[in-house]
Amino acid sequence: MGLLKGQLYAAPQRALPTNNKESISEVIDITNETVQLYYWSSGVRTIDAGEAAATIVEGKLRYDNIKNSSGSMEGNSGDTSLSFTCAALTTEVAFDVETFEVTDQHTGLSRATDITADLSNGEYMVDYSTGMIYGKKKTTAATCTATTYKIKVPIARKATDVGFKKIVEEASATVTYVGTAYQGTATSAAKWLIQKIDTTSGTIITWAGKAQFDQEWDNRASLSYS
Repeated sequence: MGLLKGQLYAAPQRALPTNNKESISEVIDITNETVQLYYWSSGVRTIDAGEAAATIVEGKLRYDNIKNSSGSMEGNSGDTSLSFTCAALTTEVAFDVETFEVTDQHTGLSRATDITADLSNGEYMVDYSTGMIYGKKKTTAATCTATTYKIKVPIARKATDVGFKKIVEEASATVTYVGTAYQGTATSAAKWLIQKIDTTSGTIITWAGKAQFDQEWDNRASLSYS
């Protein structure tokens, strides 16, 4: 049973955090992710194509629940795994989750405006829980790069399992397959959890089937990933 942690407010936008003692997970690094900036034009979220300095913008990391430098807990501005390069957003300041939870019910424009109200040009905040970035531009740059950050990926496990084995295969210069199964599982058995890591353009991580222990490792190259 998961152990329920406290949170000042509970809302559909932010689930209560739990720590499930019966599950296991691994920390992985996401690298060289392009983050597109957006601004609000007449209340419509619009792709930033080179808006002027002082424009309020936001961006979304591909993943949420960004971890700290060790990957042991959710990050914050003082201890983060996120390395962020951006000419428009250069200085991170602390994001107060409890203060800004009240904006979860606001419109997108109102939320971005309230969160960035006290920021100077070039300053930005990261909501490590949702992966959202809010800031005021210093230059006209419209994209940023998340050079690296850590996320935690859950791995299903039964209480009676004695352990796992893992196979890592570098199929090419840009594609790596990672297979996880219980000790003693044959590579021909449909009992594998298979991950595909593609670095052709940034880092794209996908899973075979429905990300369950129901795939054959021997078929890894021909499986469908999403």
